[in-house]
Amino acid sequence: MYRARPPHPVGSPARLPQAKVYLVQYHRLIELQEYQRKLAGYVGGYVQARGHIDGCRKVRSKLEEGMREPDRLSSYGYWEEVREELEGVPPFAAELATMEPGLGEKLHSFDTALGGAKEQIRDLARRCGRLEEEALLAALDSVLGFVNTMVDLLPSIVEECKKQTDVVLGQIEACIRHIFEQPLSAEEARATVKGASRRGEQERLRFRVQLGPLTGRTVWVRASAGPVGEYRGKVELPYTSAELNLVLELLEKGARGFDSLADAEREALQRLDLLEGGRPGPHLLSRIGGRVYQTLFPGGVGVAFKEVYNQARRRKAAVALQIRFDEDAVSLARYPWELLYVGQGAGQGSHPVATGTVEITRYITYGGPKLEDEGGQLPYRLLFVAPRPSQLSPLPGGREESAVRDALRPLIEAGYLVVESPERPTYQALQDELDRGCHVIHFDGHGVFGRWCRGCGELHPAHVTVCSRCGMALGEPCGYLAFEDEAGGVDYVGPESMRNLLERTHVRLVFLSACESAEVQGSSVFHGLGPGLIQAGIPAVVAMQISLPAVSAREFARGFYTALAEGERVSCAVARGRWRLSHSDYWFVPALYLRSTDDRGPVIFADVGKE
Repeated sequence: MYRARPPHPVGSPARLPQAKVYLVQYHRLIELQEYQRKLAGYVGGYVQARGHIDGCRKVRSKLEEGMREPDRLSSYGYWEEVREELEGVPPFAAELATMEPGLGEKLHSFDTALGGAKEQIRDLARRCGRLEEEALLAALDSVLGFVNTMVDLLPSIVEECKKQTDVVLGQIEACIRHIFEQPLSAEEARATVKGASRRGEQERLRFRVQLGPLTGRTVWVRASAGPVGEYRGKVELPYTSAELNLVLELLEKGARGFDSLADAEREALQRLDLLEGGRPGPHLLSRIGGRVYQTLFPGGVGVAFKEVYNQARRRKAAVALQIRFDEDAVSLARYPWELLYVGQGAGQGSHPVATGTVEITRYITYGGPKLEDEGGQLPYRLLFVAPRPSQLSPLPGGREESAVRDALRPLIEAGYLVVESPERPTYQALQDELDRGCHVIHFDGHGVFGRWCRGCGELHPAHVTVCSRCGMALGEPCGYLAFEDEAGGVDYVGPESMRNLLERTHVRLVFLSACESAEVQGSSVFHGLGPGLIQAGIPAVVAMQISLPAVSAREFARGFYTALAEGERVSCAVARGRWRLSHSDYWFVPALYLRSTDDRGPVIFADVGKE
């Protein structure tokens, strides 16, 4: 465990020798884990590319048959055969493309060609009976062009993966050599063992699930366990959009707010089997979580997850579960995936996210850059922003900040971290503070999801489409943070303004302790605050799906920052925060969005101990 040292001037390079040796060793172990991750990725990419060669050649042969026998092209059966062959060729793992630029360009070109071929084949399967032979031949030639590109790229991808594997093996060898060459006294060795144990550098088994829409409520699920294993399935979402709104409202209001629902809403909840004796019961979360589990893990995907999950339980490890969806998959991003429930029925299983057996993160797949963890220059700086606009309902003052400072006290007293608050919690003040540099922003205040009127400046609920004050049509709903203006009133700041603020900064983490800061609606997930900051390039964002009571918010923050101060990765820190809420019904509320290449997130204070 990290032990605080006597304070020294901020920014001073002074370190006690034992602390320096221990921290250098610890960071080399982190470095070694990163090399091992890359090695698994490159070897997995090599195996996957080798497997793709035969699959792509089969598809090409099938297309060339169509060129020779054009009378077959009007048959749905022909295109369905091609489609099935092509669906057996999955895209490469997204994080593999970020490890080396040259390889990344080839993988991007391959995946682009694969996506283009699949899209055209699906379209042709639907319309083949209505197209003339000339049009079918032209479309076939276009698809063949995509497939030829894929076939041409695969040998160079195989060679590049082999080349990078050799490079990483050399890095691993050098790292191990440095670890053993660094002398450790008996006392330091004991500190290392104790520290590694306390930090819980326990084994994590990766399991990634990519979700995408097909038609209506049907979605496809593609999962990967390890660098090679791929599993696919189809499933229907458990709730319509209106039903999901009602489920989220019930989670927000709980049993105490149930009486405010209309009779039709209560009847709908009864039909969804979410009530016990006509009211929300003790198994509400497990009933919703069971439906979530069935959605995430259909068929073979569920079999694969159950094997990984049981393996983790046997080895006292954790499953690093990452859920991935595209930027336009708003309906998928709205689901409370953190509630997933493993068991045969209510009260006969468990919520693995609550227990920490599963560490769940969210990842948005879009065309922006993937980020490597940059580290930072000591001392780290955390800005605690706590607006209290006069027009809004009062929030407790100072308690959450005290919890954060207490959790981070070892780093603060050692001079590795500075925690400051702007004199006035305004947007402009935060902008001024960011000019001085910042690594972490903690926002403690009000959040709201609604529609802004550009005509009169009124903020309306998300379901309102026309301004009641000036009659102007309202744009799409967005998430807003309630800053103070210069007079102490409310100044709503949306995701676009926050992106503009943070786009070119070195902020590594944003913690939004604000209601609805993880909420998404409209045409893009980036209309939500949490996802919107991911688009700005922030590696990790913690946001709240619904309201979190002040006491629970404080306890979650205490557990979260205690873990960060001990050198934990951000996903483990979120799990530690949830654990402090395990006695309540609010442990699922925080959501962790990542943009960093590691699906467990960065070590926020990774450079502590470096000179």
